[in-house]
Amino acid sequence: MQTNITQSDLTDLGIDIADQDTTDLLNDLNEELDVRIGKEITEALNDDQLDEMLTIQQTGTPEQLANWIAQAISPEELAEITQDERDILLGELAKSNLGTK
Repeated sequence: MQTNITQSDLTDLGIDIADQDTTDLLNDLNEELDVRIGKEITEALNDDQLDEMLTIQQTGTPEQLANWIAQAISPEELAEITQDERDILLGELAKSNLGTK
C-alpha cells in the first residue's frame, strides 16, 4: 500500500513544477494527509480509546503511540483509512488548478 504522495503521483496528475516547489508541495500534501488520517483514526475510536490515546500522546513517545494505534485499529481498517484519505486528497488536487493536464 502506498502511503505517502509521491512525485510520480504529481506527474500522473499532470503537475509539472520546479524541483524545489515539488518538494515543498509534497511536504505540504503529506502533512495534510497525516492530519486527515489522524482525524479519521480518532473518529474510529470509542470514548475510552480516545481518552487512552490522548494520554499516550501527552505522556508517551511517538513509538508508544504508533504501537497503541496498531493495537487499537486493525491493519485492514488502518489501510482502508489511509487509502481513502490518500485518494480523496489526490482527487482534490486533480480538481484544483494544479492538477490539470
